[in-house]
Amino acid sequence: MNFLPIRFLIACVTVLTSLILQGALFAGTIEIDTPVSPPTWALLERDLLEANNAACREFFAR
Repeated sequence: MNFLPIRFLIACVTVLTSLILQGALFAGTIEIDTPVSPPTWALLERDLLEANNAACREFFAR
C-alpha cells in the first residue's frame, strides 16, 4: 500500500493550519462602535429556542 499521498495530504493540512493560525494570532483587533440590531432570522431562532425550551419542560414535567 502506498502511503505517500496520505503523508503529503497530512503535510499540506499541517502547513495550511499553521499559516492560518499564525495569521489569526497576529491579526489586529476589530472594534465596532455602532450598535447593530440582530437580523430577523436570529430573532426568530431565539423565539424558536424559547418555544422548544417551554415545550420540553412541559413534556418532561408529565
